[in-house]
Amino acid sequence: DAERARQLHRAVIRSAGAAGSVRAVTVGLDGLAAVLVQSQAPGQVTVAIHLLAASAAIRSRAQLAQEPIDRANYDGYVAAAQASLAGDAFAVAWAAGEAMTLEQAVAYALGAG
Repeated sequence: DAERARQLHRAVIRSAGAAGSVRAVTVGLDGLAAVLVQSQAPGQVTVAIHLLAASAAIRSRAQLAQEPIDRANYDGYVAAAQASLAGDAFAVAWAAGEAMTLEQAVAYALGAG
């Protein structure tokens, strides 16, 4: 179920953050964001956008590439999230997530939704 998926992704993020595994943190952020996008619950899509943007920015700063299948899934979640928000809301949420450091993204994900 969705709550169990959230818990598992948070556990990955927590463990990866503690171990300093940037790649694993970004995978966890993307996974949690996917669950939130699919939930379509009020406010959760914005949180998902923050997480997706943070993971992209973190990967970019660390010069990490995504596997092709992960990239395809990621792009689908971004598109679904973008379709859910009107006007400038997506860009504002994306900018907020993009500005997060690894540590901020981990803390945010562990406290999000």
